[in-house]
Amino acid sequence: MNRARRKVIAAIMAGLETVAATFRELKDRIEKVKDEERASLDSMSEGHRESERGQAAEHAIEALDEAHTAAEAAATNLSSTIKYLDNASKQ
Repeated sequence: MNRARRKVIAAIMAGLETVAATFRELKDRIEKVKDEERASLDSMSEGHRESERGQAAEHAIEALDEAHTAAEAAATNLSSTIKYLDNASKQ
């Protein structure tokens, strides 16, 4: 691979690394919101947990957990993309 293409790949990798760092922060924020919602649900009385409000909180927690899992998978894929680009630039 010539120097010009290596330079392009390096710029792409730098951009992806910036995105990955921001994405990790956002993924952590999803987890924090989920934990806060869980704490709120846990502090409810048994009667409130079984109410519409409690069930809504439970559904929100489940959705946030799925969002966090999906974000973890996306972060892993982003990391793999960076590694593949790094390998390509060394060829």
